[in-house]
Amino acid sequence: MERCRECRFWHFDDLEPKQALTYGECRRFPPVRVQSYEALSPLEESSWPLVEEEEWCGEFSRRTIDAPQSSR
Repeated sequence: MERCRECRFWHFDDLEPKQALTYGECRRFPPVRVQSYEALSPLEESSWPLVEEEEWCGEFSRRTIDAPQSSR
């Protein structure tokens, strides 16, 4: 089955500590603005959706050799 880890739009930073499940950013669409609260002050930032490497969706596009998954 086609999984996120094989998709050209899935990006993960392999410098992060390894976890049982690997999460990455789905970069199929532009990041969205999200609001978080830290010390009762709203912060606005943009972010791509975080998805587990074993997930799948209908927008899958297989990664090619010319399209690396991370900026190593």
